[in-house]
Formats: sequence, C-alpha cells, structure tokens
Amino acid sequence: TPPDHGRPRGADPVPFVLLFASLVLAAVVLWWIARPAIVAGASSGIGAATATALAAHGFPVALGARRVEKCQELVDQIKAEGGEAIALPLDVTDTASVENFVAKATAALGDIEVLVTGAGDTNFGRLHEMSTDEFAQQLQIHLVGANRMARAVLDGMVERRRGDLIFVGSDVALRQRPHMGAYGAAKAGLVAMVTNYQMELEGTGVRAGVVRPGQTLTGMGSVFVCVTCMCDTLMDFCNLLGQKWYTIVLTSFLL
Repeated sequence: TPPDHGRPRGADPVPFVLLFASLVLAAVVLWWIARPAIVAGASSGIGAATATALAAHGFPVALGARRVEKCQELVDQIKAEGGEAIALPLDVTDTASVENFVAKATAALGDIEVLVTGAGDTNFGRLHEMSTDEFAQQLQIHLVGANRMARAVLDGMVERRRGDLIFVGSDVALRQRPHMGAYGAAKAGLVAMVTNYQMELEGTGVRAGVVRPGQTLTGMGSVFVCVTCMCDTLMDFCNLLGQKWYTIVLTSFLL
C-alpha cells in the first residue's frame, strides 16, 4: 500500500481539483459575460428594452441618445436592480458626438465589445411629395449614423479580435410600404452594409448582424401601423391628436 503522506485516511483530492476548476470556469464565464456594451437610441422603444435586457444579463451598458434624461431614468432603474449602466448624450448624425460617446463609455466601462445601434425616427410621407433634404435626413440617421457608430468601435474590436455589431433594421427593408420610402431606402441600405461587414470581417473575430423587427407597440411603432395599415383619414386624426395618442388610437382600433 503506497504511503498516504499524512493525508487523513479516506480523503480524496479529486473534489478539491473539481472545486478549483469550477472556480476558474466561473471566473472565465463572468469575464465573458461582463462584456461592455453600448446602445445607440436607448431612450425609448427597442433600444431601451435592449439596454435593460443586456444589463439584466450582466453586461455593463452605456445608454446613448439625444434625450439623455430619458436614458438616465433607465440607468437609475437598472442600478436599482443591481445592474451597471451609464447615460451619455449621443447624436448619431454628428461624428464628434459619436466619438465622444464611445470615448466616455470606454473610459467608464472598458473596451467596448458589443454595439447595438438603432437610433432613429421616421419621416412619413409620399416620396414624390418629400424634399430631397428630408429624404437625405433619413439616410443620415438610419444608415450613415449606423456606420458612424460601427466605425467608432471597429478598429479596437478588430485589434482585439473580439466584438459584436448588432444593427436594428426593419422588415420594410425586404418589403417596402407606402409613406415610408425614405425610411425603407435607409433600412435596405443598412442590410447591404451589414452584409458587406459580414463578408469583410470574416476571420477577424468580429461578428455583424442585423435584426429586422416588424410593427412594434412603441411610440414610433404605433405611428408605423397607422401609416401602413390604416386609411389616410385615421392617420390625419392621429396627427391632430398628437404623438402620445397614437398607441391609444391603435389599441382602440384593434379592439
């Protein structure tokens, strides 16, 4: 019988090895989960819901939007529930604003590993009645703005060989609807841009994806339904009532 070197009879080193391995694995998982994320357009709707969900799953999150006070309200809720988040002003149509947002988010949370960009609004109207400047504004927000956000984080992601770019698109990119020509053109362009990112970033460790939600029961989504699914008379009625009544009108119509 080999000597036990003073080990208490019956003691088995295997559980200690497993415990150590479990601790190491837990540390790795925690490091993997705690990936700093930024969300553009986080003051309401899909962006706000995404930021809240990320924080609930352990991601430190920087919420960015022009309505930074709305972001701060969400940050207070996230912190009250044990999450980590900060609110920063962000205008995706301004390169300096985007760069400043990413720099401050990085200083507060660490190197950014997840980008969710869905900032934007919608300018409804018939294309032949819309000015070129109004059309270009939609491209600036939904397409060029998304590109600004990606460019601000991509160099670091590629250098670290690690990162995720998530772009919020729309189902109108695949099936256009009337009164949404400028918005639809911007979202179709977004799909083309993301497809190129996917091809060109292959092998870098950085992934790019686009989600294409349909109609959503948010402030913007309710307007979307009014425009695309109902008559012009109801749309005019909604405009007279004001933005905050869109959801009420939509709910009443569905009932």
